[in-house]
Amino acid sequence: MTRNHDALTRVWTAELGPRGVTVNAVAPGLVDTAMLRAATARMGEEAAKGMVARTPLGYWASARHYWRIGPLN
Repeated sequence: MTRNHDALTRVWTAELGPRGVTVNAVAPGLVDTAMLRAATARMGEEAAKGMVARTPLGYWASARHYWRIGPLN
């Protein structure tokens, strides 16, 4: 999670928590989509490999990884 996402989550938690609202954040990083593939095609294979190498899991997430994420009641 980037610092900006972390900061927003903390601010919203402080603001909304007293009202009974739970705040969560999901920061998947790069998700394998047509748009990402088009962007990396323009960058070149080495740049794309470098991006993957910097991800914690060593691969891009797919949309299927996030289908089950929803409201946590």
